[in-house]
Amino acid sequence: MLSWRNMSGYLTYDDCYALAKKYLNDYPQIVKIFQKRFKYVFIDEAQDTDDRQFEVLNRLFSENSVVQKIGDNNQAIFHRSGQESIGWDVSKNSIEIKNTKRLSSLISEQVMKVAIDRQVLNGREDITIQPTIILFDNPEDVLPKFGDLIIENGLHHNEEFVFKAVGAVKEHHKEYAILDYFPDYQQSANIQNHDTLVKKLKVTNKAYQPKEYKNIILSIFVDYLKEQNILNSEKKFTQNGILFFLREMDEKVYDDFKLKLFYTIEKLLRLECVIDEVKELLQIFLDLKNETLDEASLDNCIKNYHIEIDKKQSKQNIYEYSQDGTEFDIHIATIHKVKGETHTATLVLETYYYTYDLSTLLETLQGGKSNDGKRINIKKKSIYVAMSRPTDFLCLAIRKDNVEDKDIGLLEGGGFRIVAC
Repeated sequence: MLSWRNMSGYLTYDDCYALAKKYLNDYPQIVKIFQKRFKYVFIDEAQDTDDRQFEVLNRLFSENSVVQKIGDNNQAIFHRSGQESIGWDVSKNSIEIKNTKRLSSLISEQVMKVAIDRQVLNGREDITIQPTIILFDNPEDVLPKFGDLIIENGLHHNEEFVFKAVGAVKEHHKEYAILDYFPDYQQSANIQNHDTLVKKLKVTNKAYQPKEYKNIILSIFVDYLKEQNILNSEKKFTQNGILFFLREMDEKVYDDFKLKLFYTIEKLLRLECVIDEVKELLQIFLDLKNETLDEASLDNCIKNYHIEIDKKQSKQNIYEYSQDGTEFDIHIATIHKVKGETHTATLVLETYYYTYDLSTLLETLQGGKSNDGKRINIKKKSIYVAMSRPTDFLCLAIRKDNVEDKDIGLLEGGGFRIVAC
């Protein structure tokens, strides 16, 4: 059943799946058409494909198509609320990829300790930096210590280094969160998600020149014309193509367009709403093409239009390490944000949600028996993703009070170096 939201013009993700299944039920012949059109189907990140998605995919490609799924159930951290099991039930004839070109053998050994589905993972032998645990009293001492360890291991000399500190929880849930280590942490501004042009421009923190505003407006028009498949002699319109077309079709209309564009840019300089002006400008062009403006499509183009953030904004969520003339940046992010990334060095921060992320897994990190339970498994998957980001150096930050002397010996025996700050 479709949700009430679609009655007002909204569709939820659940609605989309319901519509897909209804379409398959009402027009079952579409299955043969899809299978004829798509002989080979590749599903990447299969572990993040939920049961609803697999239900649709299996109905579409169950017989005459070759379906190849690629993924790692240990990294299934994007799970749907209420879904009890992993959507991807790996078949018995699956092929394991046992070699990694990213991780060193020392890092892969530690990563597999937190894996729910244990397997062989052979890492690179040319990197010999020992995974390290930082024990801390004051969380604000952790990032400087991580910087010291980066220098100690000479990683700042790499030409294209990437250093990141990641945590599962950004805001407080009783105890530690990313904010404790880096009090200036902010949720990154997602410019694409702002639904008006002025809102996008405000978060860039940048003073634009009139020419730049003109290019932004024309770029949105280019996106709209592409989406509507409105062509320029069988080719896609460009910014210059739009202006050239106007001038060639009607000089007076072209002059009127330029004047209205000038007034629109003036309003943007004052960061005033210009949606009516933008629609009027686009309609001037569309009239010459005998096309009608689709306002919903234009709104969508504006919402999805990407504006680059300037350098001042890009420094958000960056710890600037400086010691004895050596300077470099350590980026701060949530674990979900860095999934799929590769870093030179990664620091995994202890955070708290019902229980501690790392302290709860101490026995597992020591190489002991793996803990069970739904909440523990969610933490394991998150930590697995975080620990499997670095190529050279893996570092964990754990609260000192949570680690006993016997734990230190077992952790060192399991391959970790222990340092304090």
